[in-house]
Amino acid sequence: MEKFKVCEQKTKMKAYSKEALSQKQIQRRKKTKNIPETLEKKEAKKWIKDSETTIEELLEDLEEKMEEERNSRKPDKYVYSHNTKIRKR
Repeated sequence: MEKFKVCEQKTKMKAYSKEALSQKQIQRRKKTKNIPETLEKKEAKKWIKDSETTIEELLEDLEEKMEEERNSRKPDKYVYSHNTKIRKR
């Protein structure tokens, strides 16, 4: 009986009434959400992801090199104080 009531409401609804138009808009929105991505969008997303990974790898390499440089440096023989060099003893 419930199914019949729903069916009857749909058939009696005028095509240009507010209810009918709002239902059509809801159905259109549902259909547009399911549109598959275009090939260009997929390629662009792939390029962005690839670029992001390469940048992250480069950043890691640079950080490693910086750390190696910090560790390999000899300690300064001089202490800098107010724009003057003072030799350490």
